Amino acid sequence: MRDLSNEEKHENQRQGKLNEKLQSEVVGLRKDKEKQLNEILELQNQTIELKEQVDAALGAEEMLTTLTEKNLKLEEVIEQMEEEKSDLETLHEMNEELQENARETELELREELDLTNARLLEVGSL
Repeated sequence: MRDLSNEEKHENQRQGKLNEKLQSEVVGLRKDKEKQLNEILELQNQTIELKEQVDAALGAEEMLTTLTEKNLKLEEVIEQMEEEKSDLETLHEMNEELQENARETELELREELDLTNARLLEVGSL
């Protein structure tokens, strides 16, 4: 009986040590779990930030594409306007030449008219 009692005591001690060891492992595993959960949260936050950066980069790329298209259209408009300006400058020069010619013609015609009127007066006074 004593042997049985000693054996039970010894078994209880061994089970107690095993229980303490297992509890220690459980505490360690819980700490590891908490640490890993924190790492997961941190990685999830990093993932969210990276997705936001990707979205921002895509938005910037779309904006760049839009601005490039607008820039090309504006360059075409500028080219057309420069051509129109050149055409208008040519027309302006032609208009000035025509006005100068018209003034010269007017002066010539006035001189002719004056001469004709003077001749008529001479003929009329004879």
